[in-house]
Amino acid sequence: MKRPVTVLVLILAAALTLTFAACSVKLTAPQSEAPAGTPAAPHSEAPDEPAAAPSAPAGTAKPTEPPDKTPEPTPEAPPEPSAAPDEAPPPEETAPAGETPDPKLMTPEELEEWIDEQNGDIGAILSGLQGMELDIGHAPGEYGETVDFLPEEYEFLFPDGLREGDFVTEATDGYNVTLVGRTPQDFDELVRLAEADGYAGRSSEEIMGIRVYEGYKGAYVLEMLYSAGTVEIGRGIPDW
Repeated sequence: MKRPVTVLVLILAAALTLTFAACSVKLTAPQSEAPAGTPAAPHSEAPDEPAAAPSAPAGTAKPTEPPDKTPEPTPEAPPEPSAAPDEAPPPEETAPAGETPDPKLMTPEELEEWIDEQNGDIGAILSGLQGMELDIGHAPGEYGETVDFLPEEYEFLFPDGLREGDFVTEATDGYNVTLVGRTPQDFDELVRLAEADGYAGRSSEEIMGIRVYEGYKGAYVLEMLYSAGTVEIGRGIPDW
């Protein structure tokens, strides 16, 4: 039971510590000073009105009146441009700035290595953890020898037996059961079966894509973790 539970609990505790540390940092946006009153533009005197044209001498035909000197106003906002805003894409279709990408799956080992690469940069770690999920899946035999039977202490969780792809691994104090291709609803059903068998415990909120159930019955503790379709189950006597 030690492998998945011990490693993941330590990593989750570190993630929570970093998250609370972020909450204690006060971000103060620099306040831009309003510029002093803008000086008024210098007054430019309009040129004097041009003198009226001299009148024609008597007996001379009156010259044709010059066209109105006032230029016809040029339409500044024709009707067509006014409809342009309607053609722009609605705000919801525009990707918001700083949009969080899809979560990145990392194994516990990859996460530890990634944290080391940040060289203690808390800001970079907190930013990276927000778009990250832990993948607790592993191959048969990766963390111990597998067996081809379901241990008796787990039978209450699997009234229909294990599914294809599930496997059982030997541990220092018993066995671990790994389930693949499960859904959050499957995990909820496992928790219900555990409670029905007499285990009393609690389920944690999802942290970095992981849900955890820890239930106690007598001297034993049952720990179940769910992430990205994989359920890891361990049962044994606590070390504390």
